Amino acid sequence: MFPWMIVFRIVNEHTRQAVESPAERVIREGVVVGLANHTLLIARDGREIPIDDSGAPIKDRDGTISGVVLVFRDITERKQNEQREREMIAIEERQRLARELHDAVSQTLFSANVIAESLPRLWERSPEKAFQQLGQLQHLTQGAAAEMRTLLLELRPENVVKTKLEELLLQLCYAIQARTKITATLEVRREDERLLPEDVHLALYRIAQESINNIARHGNAKQARVRLIRCPNYAELVIVDNGRGFDMKRSTSGFGLTSMRERAASIHASIEIRSKVGVGTRVKLVWRAQKENEAGV
Repeated sequence: MFPWMIVFRIVNEHTRQAVESPAERVIREGVVVGLANHTLLIARDGREIPIDDSGAPIKDRDGTISGVVLVFRDITERKQNEQREREMIAIEERQRLARELHDAVSQTLFSANVIAESLPRLWERSPEKAFQQLGQLQHLTQGAAAEMRTLLLELRPENVVKTKLEELLLQLCYAIQARTKITATLEVRREDERLLPEDVHLALYRIAQESINNIARHGNAKQARVRLIRCPNYAELVIVDNGRGFDMKRSTSGFGLTSMRERAASIHASIEIRSKVGVGTRVKLVWRAQKENEAGV
């Protein structure tokens, strides 16, 4: 038995399974190796210390491995900082969802309630106008339901990748119509039912969400059109509105353009954002599977 096999004990933070000693890997592979993430060092007194480490071979003149150098780093402080950051992000996300719930769903339901309360009296005076208000009431309740479904997905992000992209986009269209006077339409073209990779699916949804939220908040548009073309190796998302637009040469930090570009870059997609004052905005994203991925499809 090698000495290092009894000197220290390392386990996976989540599974609690023993982690292979980096020294053994160095001996076997003859190269510098590092530990996987989420590794704990079990101290003699039972304390669990999150660590990062590396191992390097010691070779003689003939290239034969005669020993191993191991470097352990206690990353407890870094892990604590990461945990605090995750907690802050979670708090901010809950606050954002609370604002959206109040600003979107509550206002929509309030408008629906006003219409519902006035319908009996309106029906007595003018059944034709009351019938029109019934259509508006249906429109508002459908929008509120779409908003609620979207917010529930935000509370359980894992469900976003389990829901078809076209269904998610349709919910976004229903939601914007409920909270604004914008007419939103969705056009979908797909070759088959096979889904996009999860990271692509999520990135396209988030970009569409950001773009549609921009239209609702800043666009002053009357119409918005969403077009999705998808197959396993290709996806194209285009979102166009006829709102006020903005000057691309000026600061546009409030429009989330940086976030959309970063999301596109994360999946190696191209994104083109065009806008002109008084004309509207057009966002187009194109994703193609990398060659090394296409062989496995």
